[in-house]
Amino acid sequence: MRLRWRATAADVIRLVAGRTVRLMAIGTALGMAGGWAIGVAIRNILFGVGAADPLTYAVVVAIVGTCGFAAAYLPTPPRDVYRSGLAC
Repeated sequence: MRLRWRATAADVIRLVAGRTVRLMAIGTALGMAGGWAIGVAIRNILFGVGAADPLTYAVVVAIVGTCGFAAAYLPTPPRDVYRSGLAC
């Protein structure tokens, strides 16, 4: 729709990427805080890792971040969006 209002493809990608980065940052912060809290709560049943293992957090953030950026950057055909019922 924004392309019809004379926005360039780069403008649309920048808009989507900016929203994605913002949401991913919020989700990462909340997820890390929740993961730490649950890790501390179940510390007694964790084997081989600590409640706040930095390597585990780094790997999870890298994997989820890569998937998030790929989902934001790779285009989705409009017919798939309409079929899924997610379109307004």
